[in-house]
Formats: sequence, structure tokens, C-alpha cells
Amino acid sequence: MSPGILPEKINIYWTSEVNSRFFITTLYVDDIIISSMNRKLNYDGNDDNIYNNDEYNKFSCFPTNINIGFFPDGETKVWLSCGGRYRFVNAKVTTVEAEKNYNNYSHKDWEDIGYINELKNRADYFGVKLFPINKKEVDKVYSDRKID
Repeated sequence: MSPGILPEKINIYWTSEVNSRFFITTLYVDDIIISSMNRKLNYDGNDDNIYNNDEYNKFSCFPTNINIGFFPDGETKVWLSCGGRYRFVNAKVTTVEAEKNYNNYSHKDWEDIGYINELKNRADYFGVKLFPINKKEVDKVYSDRKID
């Protein structure tokens, strides 16, 4: 693939570690993603600024980094980013659940090696609740830096 040419779709094989479920997600790089990549993000939080001048261009960038969030039930969310800023994109994705992961491990294999208990113990140690996930909060961006 040549630089600057986007694929039509991206296949992602992933594991929901908290419940050892295996998924194959296809992200379609369609007009929604491409048009969002072609619309600049401002550092000042004003995504609607369309002025084409030096002051605007100094504090803006094209969001060409694709960031993907995976949920234990197989749901996937997509954000585009640049310059430390993020834009949620209502991208087209399809997900199917698989019996085994890409390394040919099943749910029982994960139980047998104790990986599931290790994750639960680590979450308990840090005081993190693995379930349920409040999906009303996932379209927001959280950061360790101040976001205007």
C-alpha cells in the first residue's frame, strides 16, 4: 500500500481479557472516517473553526491517528486524534465472536493458566471495577491533562 492511501477496511483480532472472549472486528474506512480526517481539530477545543489563515493553522491539525476502544461485550468505539486532541467518530464496524483467539487459545485455556483470576486480583488491588461499564460515558474523552 502506498503512503497516503487508506485501506477500505481494517481487520482487528482482539481478546476481551476481563471475560476471555475473542473477537474479530472490521473497521470500515468509509466517507465518515475520511471526511472527519479531512476536518482539522483545533487545540483550543473549537472544532468548528473553518478559517484558513496562519493563526488557525498554527493551532490545528488533521486527525489521522485512529484510536479504538474495545468493550467486553464486543462493542467497539472509534476516535480520531492529533496534537493531543480527540474526536469521536460514529464509524461503521462489524464484530463477530470467535471460539479461540489468534493464538488458538480457548476460554478454558485462559481459565487453566489462571489468567482470568490474575486480572480480577489486579483490578481488586487497584480498586477498579471491571463490570458493569457505563456506556453512556464512553463517547467522552478523558485525559490526564486539562481539556478545555
